Amino acid sequence: VYYDIASSLSNALPFDFLKDGKVWFRIINRESKKYKAYVRVTFNFDDLEKKISGGYYGGEQACKLDAFSGIQAPGLPIPEEVKAAARDGNRVKIRIDCTVNDEKDNLIEEKFPQTYVYEAQNNSWFLEP
Repeated sequence: VYYDIASSLSNALPFDFLKDGKVWFRIINRESKKYKAYVRVTFNFDDLEKKISGGYYGGEQACKLDAFSGIQAPGLPIPEEVKAAARDGNRVKIRIDCTVNDEKDNLIEEKFPQTYVYEAQNNSWFLEP
């Protein structure tokens, strides 16, 4: 299971983090089995942390992935305090943790977290190693 931030993909529609107020993630299953992916998103800025709770982005609702398929997860509304931090010139980090389970909800693997960084000065993203 592979996942990334949608605006970093080639041919993705560009969006303005502050104006659009949402961010999207694409999750792809490249195997012949079905999986459930539980995604948890955390924003970090100015030494503060904001965890998303509930639904697809709080790790409670699974993204159901058929064999050799993918989904673009529904847009995650950006919390107002995160947008305010970006407007103030702070770097905003979006950390994605993902747990992959099989069809019967048995744990398959915990994916390494990925962190994307948004820089408001040039309205750009990069992947933090």
